[in-house]
Amino acid sequence: VSITTLKFYISNLVVEYEDGTRFKDKQSVRLIDVERLETLSFQLKQAPDLKMKRIYFQIGIDSLTNVSGNLDGDLDPALGMYWAWNSGYINMKLEGKSSSCKSVKKEFQFHIGGYLPQQNALQEVSLVMPENAETIHLKVDLNKWLSNIALKENNSLMVPGKKAIEMAKC
Repeated sequence: VSITTLKFYISNLVVEYEDGTRFKDKQSVRLIDVERLETLSFQLKQAPDLKMKRIYFQIGIDSLTNVSGNLDGDLDPALGMYWAWNSGYINMKLEGKSSSCKSVKKEFQFHIGGYLPQQNALQEVSLVMPENAETIHLKVDLNKWLSNIALKENNSLMVPGKKAIEMAKC
């Protein structure tokens, strides 16, 4: 498997501290794009210097943001993560090649998204922080995600719906 594109949104990030207080990221949406190194690391400005207990965030764009009409910054359609007004944003985009694919060029494309009630592919994440953590390092295990997809039978998904929700949960 060769990955050519990996982009996804992290949104509504909240840090919970040992004392019970919470800090909400002022930047509600962040586009992570492996082709743009500056997106792979960020600091939470004005976050208190307290012992972290847990972090919460979403992978994707919530329904309110999808319909807000805010189309700038990390939500700019020119960044290739916006379908249309009726489909909204692509929460995660994974493209590449695999000898397992039956497509002509052995390519796969997965554009996972959807925000309407029966198509909502937004994923909630809650992680307990390790003891004495001062920084947060998140790793994306694409091997685990791809192992849940039979690329021989399924090498493309480009619309919201039940299949997108199932893939988002992998």
